[in-house]
Amino acid sequence: MKGNGKLLSALILFGWLAGWSLPAGAQALPEGPAKAVLEASCTLCHGLSYITQSSRSASDWREIVSDMVSRGAPLTLEEFEQVLQYLPTHFGPKNPAGSSPVNVNRATAKELETALGLSARDAEAMVRYREQNQAFRTLEDLKKVPGIDQQKVEAGKDRLAF
Repeated sequence: MKGNGKLLSALILFGWLAGWSLPAGAQALPEGPAKAVLEASCTLCHGLSYITQSSRSASDWREIVSDMVSRGAPLTLEEFEQVLQYLPTHFGPKNPAGSSPVNVNRATAKELETALGLSARDAEAMVRYREQNQAFRTLEDLKKVPGIDQQKVEAGKDRLAF
């Protein structure tokens, strides 16, 4: 781990000496709890355009952030979790119908998974629940599905239609 810190420091110094910079506007991140963490830690080795020009699933972001931490990105466990909530919310897959919200009463499990960055298990649980009970009318109805990731549902509430 000690060697990783030296390598990271060398890369930062090299980038600074080489005059690496980002184009104007490439650094713009949406407001959120992890914005400052990303600006401070992710720019140590690459520009924020790596993030802002991406559209990845929650599991893809988890793999990427885990890899970055293993390479020396300075994140605490709390910051790691914040980043994993922030990235799929703001830089997750686009809804299947462009920017239109996903209708939780008609969407397939795969559509829910993609649009909301849910796990396949959570998306399938939502579909099963609505088939066995009744259509979801509100966000609170959706939160009644046992075992689903409530934080992801809450984070995706602006992309939902009932």
